Amino acid sequence: MQYYFKYLKKVWVTLGLSLLLLSSWTFAPVIWPDSLWKKVDKGLEKNGMKEAVKEPWMPNLSKLPEGVVLTGNETFYRLKKGENILGYLAISSAPSRHNHFELLVRYDTALRIKQTQILTYREDYGGEIMSERWLKQFMDKTFKDPIEVSQDIQGISGATISVRSATQEIHKLTALIQGIQHTHPNTP
Repeated sequence: MQYYFKYLKKVWVTLGLSLLLLSSWTFAPVIWPDSLWKKVDKGLEKNGMKEAVKEPWMPNLSKLPEGVVLTGNETFYRLKKGENILGYLAISSAPSRHNHFELLVRYDTALRIKQTQILTYREDYGGEIMSERWLKQFMDKTFKDPIEVSQDIQGISGATISVRSATQEIHKLTALIQGIQHTHPNTP
């Protein structure tokens, strides 16, 4: 009988440690490399947000819009100057044909998209999704606006997978930002 209790204790300790490690890994913030942050800062500066301070921000996971799931690749920031909130920033990673790419979406306080930027793209083909001309299609869209390839967003020949992936990721981030807004009613 004593052996049985020792065994149970060992199982519970192992299970507890496993859950602790898993939970700390799952909910740990994504750490982006310095080279990516330089691109983020350059993009913000280009859009008149040079002095904005990026304050890390996490959504209330229990009140996200229905059907929206965090994958662990998303990071969110409030853009502030002093006590004033200037907008919000989301950075995420999305799959392409053989690899993945990082993208940035900046929102104003009304949660309209004000900037989209592909920060890194690792494929040989489809780099056209990095062009400002293509990315401008997302400007001023909100969660309520349809964001679908071939209907609202033009496709790019040779970049079908990347276009769909970027569009879906931008729509998901916009839904997450909307969920964050509803969980923090004091936020403008």
